[in-house]
Amino acid sequence: GSGKTYTMSGPEEMDEDGHERGLISRAVDMIFDEVEALRFKGWTYDVSVSHLEIYNENLRDLMAQPSQELRKLEIKHVDNGRMAAVTNLQVVDVTTAAHVEELLLQAHEARATAATIHNERSSLT
Repeated sequence: GSGKTYTMSGPEEMDEDGHERGLISRAVDMIFDEVEALRFKGWTYDVSVSHLEIYNENLRDLMAQPSQELRKLEIKHVDNGRMAAVTNLQVVDVTTAAHVEELLLQAHEARATAATIHNERSSLT
């Protein structure tokens, strides 16, 4: 690979100072730092997350519960084509960066499980 996952997510094991954190974790921290700073000025925000994987032209919701995995996901153009949205994608409201990290870990595990299943299927054919 070219290091995309490492750049976005960081290493599996984190160093003590968190220097090797990925881009996603750093961005999430910045978002919640800003939300907190603006809260003192009277602003309020709702933050929600979703996690989508596109693999071999198939969409997969990495945050879906097992009972939801069979839902069909489609990319739709909305707002007169100015925006894209994914139908049936699980969206979770979050209030802390730690909650986002938990969800990212769950998504990473779902992604790893799917990769193992894909490898097993391709080995059988």
